[in-house]
Amino acid sequence: MLGLQIDMPETGGIILASDAIYSAESFGPPVKPPGIIYDLIGYRNTVEKIRTLAARTNSQVWFGHDADQFSSLRKSTEGYYE
Repeated sequence: MLGLQIDMPETGGIILASDAIYSAESFGPPVKPPGIIYDLIGYRNTVEKIRTLAARTNSQVWFGHDADQFSSLRKSTEGYYE
């Protein structure tokens, strides 16, 4: 999995979780793995690692497949982030 943590001057920290965490529901708490996960322990460890990074860097987590979250984010046609 690939992910990215960035610090934006106005928005603050953002973690682009991509496929590591599909949605806010998967992120929890409690962690709720999507149905296609093969390694449940590894998935839970990954979510907790991202949760820890988010807390340490005061970052938002942007999920890879969360339609509700996506609809709440500013798109390129609506402006830009810093």
